[in-house]
Amino acid sequence: MKSEVIILVAGRVAQAALTIAGFRLITTFLSPTDVGSNYLIISLATLFGMFLHSPVCMYLNRKLFLWYDSKNIFKHLLAYNIYSLIVAVSAVPIVFVAWKFFGVGAGLPGIVFALIVACYTYVLNWNQIFIPFLNALGYKASFVLLTFATTGLGLFCSVSFVYFSGPSAVAWMSGQVAAIALITVISAYVFRQKVPEPGIPHGGVLQYANKVVFANIAGFAIPLAGAAFFMWAQSQSYRVVVEKINGAEFLGYLAVGFSIATSVAGILESLVQQIYLPGFYRRISGGDKAARHAALAELAAKAIPVYIIYLFFIIGSAEYLVSFLVAERYRSVFVYARYGAFMEFFRMTANILASAAHSEMRTQVLVKPYFFGGITAIVGVYLAALSSHPSALIPSVLAVSGLITVAVMWRVTNSMFSLASDPKPFISVLLLSLLFLPLAFFHVHGFLLSLGVLLVSGSYFIFLQYKVAGKWFDSPKANFNGGLEFAHDENLIRAKQEL
Repeated sequence: MKSEVIILVAGRVAQAALTIAGFRLITTFLSPTDVGSNYLIISLATLFGMFLHSPVCMYLNRKLFLWYDSKNIFKHLLAYNIYSLIVAVSAVPIVFVAWKFFGVGAGLPGIVFALIVACYTYVLNWNQIFIPFLNALGYKASFVLLTFATTGLGLFCSVSFVYFSGPSAVAWMSGQVAAIALITVISAYVFRQKVPEPGIPHGGVLQYANKVVFANIAGFAIPLAGAAFFMWAQSQSYRVVVEKINGAEFLGYLAVGFSIATSVAGILESLVQQIYLPGFYRRISGGDKAARHAALAELAAKAIPVYIIYLFFIIGSAEYLVSFLVAERYRSVFVYARYGAFMEFFRMTANILASAAHSEMRTQVLVKPYFFGGITAIVGVYLAALSSHPSALIPSVLAVSGLITVAVMWRVTNSMFSLASDPKPFISVLLLSLLFLPLAFFHVHGFLLSLGVLLVSGSYFIFLQYKVAGKWFDSPKANFNGGLEFAHDENLIRAKQEL
């Protein structure tokens, strides 16, 4: 069991190394304007991924146990591919209209802009199905290698495209699309070899024309789509607004700062999902309400302390992280990284609380929290972008919108389960994490000094995370079998990939 955890952690360490390289490369080769355009492309692709792909993927995740045991996964994936192609094709005219008539991405060539968004949406969607499915089914080594290959080849292809065709957001994203497409094909082949079935029944696709089956999927996915749209509005829509009002250059600086916090959060959240979520889904799939309640309470007790440590680490270490990760001209974005830490902390906490709705199959209740958070973000960012101090007000609005989402999500979750628990573990983690804060008040100049401070704070960060995780691995009550030895169910598919 622990050997598989080591594989996952080692994979994430390697992923972190590539993330460091990615930040350095993109901020070295691309101007702030091109970086802003790059993030705009990702944001629009994420809209289609979160709003249209992710809700149906959640249905696939929820049924993976049943389909694997009955050996009929592939007919469902074939049916989903038809839907996925429709989404990708639909993205082309939608993005082109936004470019032509609303000036979204005005600095990009229109049809190329639309095609890149569509292709990136399609290939990334399948990449984030096959590779996480391998992890959920227990093939940890394949998962780690293919994840690493996706990021590594993506950086290689992006740099190659930029080198041969000139620095631009289009060249960088074209390299990403090419690399992800290649690794996705390889992942599909590996998945087919690992999950043998008698054959691929093409006729099974027709079952989705059945009104009852379609209604079941729609009943599960449509509320999630509503929640996902407002989730996108809260976390991603600022890019469209800022690019339109304040320009791609300002967006580039803002997004780089936020993305430093997002990347660290993504690595942590991915580990939480890979280690804890499969076991959580296994427990709720056959348990009564009391068992589901216990599973959710345990998940929160495992995950939220991890996120508390993260929050204070980024607040204290942001300036040193920025000095290490990005090119010289982007060094001022460390302030945005601190705001980004609050945004990510609230987002990840809301995701944990949202697991209550998934466990009860009451996904419609998720619309309300993300509605309030999303509306706050859209209206607030628009007004902040028009103000005389957009650089301070825009990140403040986004952090507040995340807090609003968590507050409403807490109320919604408590209507299903009482989440009252012993606060002592959370308080102890909070007190230990406060030791990061003095770093925010000291300024060290020079790459080597910044690296030295970062090594100290990073070591303490790893130590705290080890202590938190070790408590669960050493506990005789902890149940990891579902996630670490043989997991049929799936962790949540993340709908964004920053670099």
